[in-house]
Amino acid sequence: MTMRLAYAAAILAAIPYYVPRLLRGFWLDEAGTYWMAYEGLGAAIDKCAHWPGQSILYGALASLFCLEVEGPWREPLLRLPSLFGIGLMLFFCSRLAAKAVGEMAAWCTFVLLLFHPASLDLFAMARPYGLAAAAVAGSYYFLYEWVETRSRRAAASYAVATALIFYLHYLFSVALAGQALYLAWVFLVERRTERWRDLVLAYAGVGVLLLPLAAHMRLLVRDAYTLPVAGRPSLRALAKVLVPSVALVSSALALAGAFFLRRKWQMPGHSVLALLLGWFAAGTLVLFVIARVSPHAVFIPRYLGSAIPGEALLLGVLGAVLLPGRWAAGWACLIALATTANPLEYRQLWLNGFDDARPILEMVRQVNPAEPPPLFFQSGLIESNFLDWRKGPEGTYLFSELSAYPVANRVYPLPIRFTAQEKPYLTGLLDGELKQAPMILFLTRGDPPAPVIEEFTRRGYRLEIAKPNVYSLALFRR
Repeated sequence: MTMRLAYAAAILAAIPYYVPRLLRGFWLDEAGTYWMAYEGLGAAIDKCAHWPGQSILYGALASLFCLEVEGPWREPLLRLPSLFGIGLMLFFCSRLAAKAVGEMAAWCTFVLLLFHPASLDLFAMARPYGLAAAAVAGSYYFLYEWVETRSRRAAASYAVATALIFYLHYLFSVALAGQALYLAWVFLVERRTERWRDLVLAYAGVGVLLLPLAAHMRLLVRDAYTLPVAGRPSLRALAKVLVPSVALVSSALALAGAFFLRRKWQMPGHSVLALLLGWFAAGTLVLFVIARVSPHAVFIPRYLGSAIPGEALLLGVLGAVLLPGRWAAGWACLIALATTANPLEYRQLWLNGFDDARPILEMVRQVNPAEPPPLFFQSGLIESNFLDWRKGPEGTYLFSELSAYPVANRVYPLPIRFTAQEKPYLTGLLDGELKQAPMILFLTRGDPPAPVIEEFTRRGYRLEIAKPNVYSLALFRR
């Protein structure tokens, strides 16, 4: 089998595992993408420009693939730019593996990354992660190309790819920490300093390209208090990310295979190892430190995505170095089958997603459609604690699920945290305009707050709860 046929076979094998995910309804963050994009290009740019941390470039691009009318193609179409990003990421990573090690390393990297859980569940979202990962991969590829050839064209391409990282996702820029380690090894240890001024000019070019983002970056710094917060990650959490169980078992299998086959193997050059290890680990360590010294929740899986291509590349190179051709290919396929391509779990992929918003809002639509009952909708975004949540779905992104899947019910908004401060708002409605309502709905992520249930039961309502996934729909009757 030629290598082209091998790549085509891998893509054909992956399609059935991507399709169910592409057809699912939007989850909370993807509904935010829809809210940004559904009113067109100009509105998307304006909304992203006033929303801290959002990618203006991605919002503009998403608006070109956004259908306002519900239908079977709306969700996969909005996710199409992310699939394009996955394709670019696969191209750059496999090309880098081929140039640094060989064709079998490229194919193993391609398969491991194509079937990586992050590619299927993170990069394929209607969010900028797939395109940002592609920009990271392009940045690493062109940097490696420049180091090996000192080509000015490679330096210019590196500048563009690096700037795109910032345009697509600010936190993916932590991947540049690994490049700093790689360049330190190349310049200081190997003493390969030819045409270093071209790289300095490339970084100056990155600075110039980022000037249009200055106002948006200032907005992010100013409104950082509205961003998600979390407890400090533990060293155990860091170890789990840096030594993932799948990578550990896969490496052990490759080593066992090399021992069994008595294969003489030679690791790639030290600079390549510095690049691979830096890409995989350095950015993760930076986010870990930020999460430890600040209250912001940056050490979470989707923000660690910039290291995923590096992880697959490192593992693919390891397998190709330790095992001979067909054995390495079989090893990569075995990892895919044992993780995301397990045929025994295929039927589960067609079930509702864990945080898919469409099923719960379909339930709302089916409750007394002739006379839809009032609906309390609790935001799932931490920003609702700081922004004006009383504007409701018409005036803010805090209730973006209702923009993607609108309902006929009269909606009464609530923030993510129901505290004593919000209690008078709820009780005022229950004792005022909703006093005679025979049925009221309450929709939230997670379980309905106990104080809310108490207020309803005190007024003679009986509680029924439906929970198709992370969302809950409480139906109060009397």
